[in-house]
Amino acid sequence: MLGKHFSLVALFLTFCLAINAPADDFTWDNSSGDSLWRTPENWNLNRLPDGDEAGGDVVNIDWLRDPTEAIIDAQTDARCNSLTLSNESVGGQTFVHLHITGGNLLAGNFIRIGREETGVFTLDGGAVTTSALQLGRKDPSKGILYINAGTMIVTTNTRVPRGGSQGSELHLDGGTLYTDGLVMNDPDDPLSGTNGKTDITNGIMLLTNPADQTERIKNYVQNGWITAFGVKSGELLPDGRLALVQMDYDVTNPGMTTVWATASNPTQARAPQPADGATVQLVDAKAVNWTAGEYATSHDVYFGTDEIAVTDADTSDATGIYRGRQGASGYILPEALEWGATYFWRIDEIAADGTVYKGSVWTFTVADYLLVDDFEGYTDDDAAGQALWQTWIDGFSVPENGSQVGYLVPPYAEQTIIHEGIQSMPLSYNNNADGPTYSEAVKTLSYPRDWTEQGVAELSLWFRGYPTYVGGFAEDPAGTYTMTGAGIDIWGAADQFHFAYKQISGAGSIQAKVLSVGHTDDWAKAGVMIRDSLDGDSTHAMAAVTPANGVWFGFRSAAGQGSYSVSQPGIMAPQWVKLERSVGGLVRAYYSADGVTWTSLGTPEAVVMNAPIYIGLALTSHNPDATCEASFSNVSFPGTSVEPEWNDQDVGMSSNVPEPMYVAVADGAGASAVVYRDDPNATVIDAWTEWVIPLQTFAGQGVSLTDIDKIAIGLGGKGNLPTSGGSGTMYFDDIRLYRP
Repeated sequence: MLGKHFSLVALFLTFCLAINAPADDFTWDNSSGDSLWRTPENWNLNRLPDGDEAGGDVVNIDWLRDPTEAIIDAQTDARCNSLTLSNESVGGQTFVHLHITGGNLLAGNFIRIGREETGVFTLDGGAVTTSALQLGRKDPSKGILYINAGTMIVTTNTRVPRGGSQGSELHLDGGTLYTDGLVMNDPDDPLSGTNGKTDITNGIMLLTNPADQTERIKNYVQNGWITAFGVKSGELLPDGRLALVQMDYDVTNPGMTTVWATASNPTQARAPQPADGATVQLVDAKAVNWTAGEYATSHDVYFGTDEIAVTDADTSDATGIYRGRQGASGYILPEALEWGATYFWRIDEIAADGTVYKGSVWTFTVADYLLVDDFEGYTDDDAAGQALWQTWIDGFSVPENGSQVGYLVPPYAEQTIIHEGIQSMPLSYNNNADGPTYSEAVKTLSYPRDWTEQGVAELSLWFRGYPTYVGGFAEDPAGTYTMTGAGIDIWGAADQFHFAYKQISGAGSIQAKVLSVGHTDDWAKAGVMIRDSLDGDSTHAMAAVTPANGVWFGFRSAAGQGSYSVSQPGIMAPQWVKLERSVGGLVRAYYSADGVTWTSLGTPEAVVMNAPIYIGLALTSHNPDATCEASFSNVSFPGTSVEPEWNDQDVGMSSNVPEPMYVAVADGAGASAVVYRDDPNATVIDAWTEWVIPLQTFAGQGVSLTDIDKIAIGLGGKGNLPTSGGSGTMYFDDIRLYRP
């Protein structure tokens, strides 16, 4: 019955394609604000798109604002010739979302999810029918499809991705996808893109082409392009279940290839503790544990230092590798393990009928150091006392201490700038003559407190900071300004640039002649800017000259949201640019070759700003590793009252002021010692750097190394050392004690 139903649909669509010609082009404007497909006012033609055997409309849903979403509900019978989400790039967008909660959608030609930007399609119910399904189209477009319930029928191929797009995703979390074929990342197919992913959990994919497609699907699975429950087929989930992509041909569904996923308990032992490949502290290396296999009633334990011997051993082993058969899924090691040694172990599961399920060989290494802190165990659960700043105590409510540990909102720990693992500790410092003169974070130790254990003699910690302030602004000769600046760009959700500014309280205008702009990138930008705040994600408008892409007008209408722009190519410095902001907040941009005759750039745009408003000159290198130089003249503020003085600073870029850096320890009796790093510029080193301190440096100041109670890391004038009054942010990771 299923095959008959599908054949009728295919015949209908083939007929449509043979005689179909698009009738009208429909675009989405959501004028009513209800986001419903079935509301005529939400379309540019103020009627619903349609499609049948005699023809059909072309539908494009492009990004308007966040959120841009169209909804097909249970009361909707949506029909068209073709449907494209994110057909055009409008700049600053996040994604376009089509959400089907019920009802029906028929697109006789194709459905394309993401043509130039990101498109998201969610099927939570109802039925979708189309001839071709394409995820993504042009680089860097991305299509994401979630099938959570309902049915989707594709009479030709489903492409994940299509064309030059990268990283498109199909999530089959429920419901059923019928498609003639699945094409993924095929270098021999000119219509195929790259880096596509398909993940299956509780849904089913039926490949309706009568040919056996299991070999193609196996290839996709082996390459990791089709996954099960978010992991590669054959890997374990965090709860220990084995995830598999399953398939058959002409079995579950006659004449079709059926693909689905399972997650079940395997017959082998799994989830080893210590984890496979882990490095563990000697104090913790007392036992091994595992999750039992599905049919296990007892377990054979193998343990040793020779991987091959552990792999090959059986119950007849007499060398000590075989440790016996036991009922518990854990084994207490009778021997003391060695500092720095690597061990191998295996668990064979024994079923009630005597069947042996031989296990994999796992390994762990005993660390050759004592761990003070690697910052990996902290979470964002401050209610449970697990936040970073609840162990490393900063200067909150301590007037003389200007430190802040972690971030104010989760994630509290740094998860990008790391030395090893997945987290490090950010430590912000702010020292000045009128307030804090040092900034430090203090941890009370539970282990290790004996800093002579195992013969350790050195404290090691890794740190990195930010470079010093890179931007500059100077007037020389009078009326000519030279600016230097770096930064990724003035674009997207946040900016990085150098800004010389004055303040205004409402309407205002600025114009300037851009004499030159360095070619650090084709999209380096030098020009005039009006900005709501000095935050990197502030609303703003800018008229700029670029080295290779003409004049440019860009703006961000909501803080932290995307940016928009229009440009006029073929124009280079020297060139005049101007911005005008009305009392109502409309911003207009202009350019001119002579400062007399002005040409509009784009259309007036509403950009919300509140007093004080910042107005001035801006420069970004569009290259974070390069410093750009630009020069300006004839800077004026027509009809605008501004103060005579200029202020300038980097915006959106982190920088550190040099400050002394130290480590302090205190023993259980209260004796303390401080050691400063010799390099006064340590805080402006922007690469991970190891600092090794001989422990005798602390002992020589009267501290007992056998009972270290506290360790502190700080910046500034601890111990009466003069401080520069600087501020910035440092990162620390992997604090350890080593043997000499």
